[in-house]
Amino acid sequence: LRNSRYLQLIAVLIFVSVIVSTLIDYQFKAAAKEAYPSTDALAVFFGHYYVWLSVVTFLAQVGLTGRLLMGLGLTPSLFLLPLTLVAGSVSFLAWPGLYTATGTRLAEASLRTSVNRSGVEILYLPIPDFIKKKVKVFLDVTVERLGDGVAALLILFYTFFLGGADVRLLSYFCLGLIFVWAIVVFIVQGGYV
Repeated sequence: LRNSRYLQLIAVLIFVSVIVSTLIDYQFKAAAKEAYPSTDALAVFFGHYYVWLSVVTFLAQVGLTGRLLMGLGLTPSLFLLPLTLVAGSVSFLAWPGLYTATGTRLAEASLRTSVNRSGVEILYLPIPDFIKKKVKVFLDVTVERLGDGVAALLILFYTFFLGGADVRLLSYFCLGLIFVWAIVVFIVQGGYV
């Protein structure tokens, strides 16, 4: 990993995507808690949400992933999630609330585990197997946990230093990170080719 710029770019891609995912999840859960203050109503809402998430993710994996990767190629497929999240983050800034947060989180969670995950897995193809096995485990475990940790630090910063009152402010962090994510996708596709 230390000697390969390509593997470093994959690590950055995973790291940034995990941070953005965690921030969007936090916004979603904060909006849900605000809309449904009772524990029972919140449990019902999350039950319905996760049923729909499973359906949408299945449909995206079966109907969208293969068509995008075969029809448009790797780079547009890797750009789909960041572009969708830009739209979701801007929408959440303009129209904060449960519907926008739910739509953004639903899109993020379903595309991340279908189209984006398949695209990232394709990035590993040029790597020799003996290197891939070692590096992939490290990236999938350590880098993702580091991304969660950095997202937690950003949420703590938001809570303590920005007052934590307006969860929309996290969208600015998301937009900045999505910009970095898009640049890394552009650069990593050159390494893949």
